[in-house]
Amino acid sequence: MGSIARFELSKIKEQFELDFFIESGTLKGDGVEIAYNAGFRNIISIEIEEDLVLKARDRFKNYDGNITIIHGDSSILMGDILSKLQGNALFWLDAHFPGADIEKRPYRECLNYSYDTRLPLETELTIINDRQQTFEDVIIADDLWVYKPGIYGAGEINEHCARHGHNITREEIVEGRADIERLYDMYKLTHNIQERLDDQGYIIFTPKKTK
Repeated sequence: MGSIARFELSKIKEQFELDFFIESGTLKGDGVEIAYNAGFRNIISIEIEEDLVLKARDRFKNYDGNITIIHGDSSILMGDILSKLQGNALFWLDAHFPGADIEKRPYRECLNYSYDTRLPLETELTIINDRQQTFEDVIIADDLWVYKPGIYGAGEINEHCARHGHNITREEIVEGRADIERLYDMYKLTHNIQERLDDQGYIIFTPKKTK
């Protein structure tokens, strides 16, 4: 799994005048902690596993600022959350394979979820794009190797899955549907797009200009 710690959030926050940190995939809450330490005080994190939500809420209950941990599916909830968000945001999109990264269930079992639930990135980016006529968001997405085959810091995805006994392949995961180029086309007028190959791969969208 990737980490938002790979990025200098305090500098990104200042450079692009970002007010909010929005995360999909809370897991243990480390992303929230990193964002908080970088100076963000308006933080929203979405997590589909209820027990992880409760643990994260307890972890951050005494922190100052507005830290909200929301229980649910980011592919369903993101639109409603953003409809109330007034200001530029840093999005850290890392929701995928509910519960598998903490071994609550096998990765293969996640195929029982709908495509958008187990891989919400395409839906999330489509929803976020609707804001770009008004706001200038920075978006960092994890797990590029799911959407674009290649050799990454963690290796090649199918070899990685076989080596760790996940009994699943990229082809089964994406069902022939993953279309990262469509998403790049969606953002190419408003954002610079960079790919990084460390870990499982990252996609970074930064505004081309500030208003």
